[in-house]
Amino acid sequence: MRPTYESEEDRKNEKEIIQYILSVNRDGLSYRKLPINYHMDYAVTEGEGSFPKVIAFVEIKDKRSFKPNYKHIMCDVYKWEEMLMTSNATCLPCWYAVRAGGGIGMIAVVPMITRFEVRYGGRTDRDDPADQHPCLKIPVEKFKKPIDIF
Repeated sequence: MRPTYESEEDRKNEKEIIQYILSVNRDGLSYRKLPINYHMDYAVTEGEGSFPKVIAFVEIKDKRSFKPNYKHIMCDVYKWEEMLMTSNATCLPCWYAVRAGGGIGMIAVVPMITRFEVRYGGRTDRDDPADQHPCLKIPVEKFKKPIDIF
């Protein structure tokens, strides 16, 4: 089994990002942290009580190493595939949200009409060979501001 690298600081940052995303959308939305086996971070919900309606799923990345001159955001192909399967199974949208370069952008996870380039790469700072894998190279301009998406 792979080690879990997500820290308390990572979870705090993800929560900050999802709270911002919901704050710039319509009222009445909330979020629930998903169990690790979902391969995504949050379910976006509407309604009160212990059994709210799920309206979307969100995977969040906080790219602290992103530089303003970068033209692409990377996403693990396996992660994208998991989000697609969840969207197909539930008929609900999945979003890939990224905080990078001082802003937050989102892209809908849908079967791609425009093919993204696939590169083999990933993190090299943890000495974990499993950190290297096929990644989608998504152009930054494909991300939109997280306003009025729900």
